[in-house]
Amino acid sequence: MYQNVVEEKVTELRSTVSTYLFGIAKNLILKKLRQQKRTPLSLDEIAEVAVAPQFMQRSDQEEQQYQMRQALNRLGETCRQILELFYYYEFSLEVIAERLQYKNSNTVKAQKHRCMKQLEGEIRSKK
Repeated sequence: MYQNVVEEKVTELRSTVSTYLFGIAKNLILKKLRQQKRTPLSLDEIAEVAVAPQFMQRSDQEEQQYQMRQALNRLGETCRQILELFYYYEFSLEVIAERLQYKNSNTVKAQKHRCMKQLEGEIRSKK
């Protein structure tokens, strides 16, 4: 991990440090097996018994992020765009109205409210 950070291969993590380190370890195991000409047919063939249980479980935050991504994917394209522009890119309602060709910012505000209710329903239905 240190080497990847120094070489600027990694500038930000999209998972926890433990998950990232687990991925590195898994790749090193596969590399070693290939060098020994004992390549497994798939990653599933690597014995999971040797893996510490905490690495196999998602953290609460990762689980919440996963559920949020799944719920967002179930929304329609319009809702996904509005919520992404507003919350992720932090665009104002006026800018979103202009970009998505809405009549005005009040229309976007009302649509965003409906989208949030729909997203909330999606998240609750999958719990």
